[in-house]
Amino acid sequence: MAKQLFIKTERESSGPHSSAEIREMAMNGTLLPSDLISFDREKWGAASSLKGLEFPMPAPEAPKIDLTKGAAKLGKSMMTKFAGAAEVMSTTVSKIHTIRDESRQEQTLVQMEKRSAVQRFLNEDQDPKIIEANVPKILQFLTSQEELLYIAVQKKPVANIAPDCVALTSRRIIFFTIKLFGQLSFNDHLWRNVANATVKEGILGSTFSATVTSGQCISVDYLPKAQARMLYRYSQEMEEHAVEERRTREMEEARAAAGGVVIQNALVPQTAAGAASAADDPLASLQKLKSMLDAGLISPEEFAAKKTEILSRM
Repeated sequence: MAKQLFIKTERESSGPHSSAEIREMAMNGTLLPSDLISFDREKWGAASSLKGLEFPMPAPEAPKIDLTKGAAKLGKSMMTKFAGAAEVMSTTVSKIHTIRDESRQEQTLVQMEKRSAVQRFLNEDQDPKIIEANVPKILQFLTSQEELLYIAVQKKPVANIAPDCVALTSRRIIFFTIKLFGQLSFNDHLWRNVANATVKEGILGSTFSATVTSGQCISVDYLPKAQARMLYRYSQEMEEHAVEERRTREMEEARAAAGGVVIQNALVPQTAAGAASAADDPLASLQKLKSMLDAGLISPEEFAAKKTEILSRM
């Protein structure tokens, strides 16, 4: 006779069941390994301890996900990334502002330097646009240690589109014309080659003229009177220096012509008339005196004292 089995679960008890029924119940999941079975309803044991029973493999339990914690972690991560990106952007923007501020400061300094460089040439109502546009160009043509002293700008009563200008430097006088597209046409002469500078005032302005040693006369008309007077003042000062330079150069040439005789300590005989003539000519005396200074025959102090003596006799 086949054995009969009884089943006890948490909810109910059943039986008797045949072995075939027990195996079928185990296969379809009706009988669980944890359920109790007994042959006599007295001694009970777990169904998993009965040999010959096969239970289906339990499905893996899906991991439990705490959506609240996940969302909080994700939000924190996103906030950290956003905070980092915001900090980088803030730093970048700050650097851009700093660079812009430095650039603006540099531009301001450059503009201030430019204004300072041209401001001293605007004291007699020169055209600011012409001065600002052409002073940098003139400075590019100056030689070493040459200084730009003054600029006068022509002011024609009608159609003052391309005015003529006069620039005075420590070494030369420059006449220049502003052509189309801002180009300049120069005509310059060293001060030692300028024989005379004059100013003639009229109703509509003044005319400044300069005659060079070659005989050429250069003039610019329709100059504002104040500017023409400043040109004349500067020119007179520079002409005085130029005259002294010419005298010095002439005396140097005279010394060079007689330099061999002087170096050999030989005396050149003079007639009484020639000596008297030389003594009566202050310019000749100054030339010879300068020649002696350049030859090293007298000291600068002796030259200055003798020069004062000669000039006092004029």
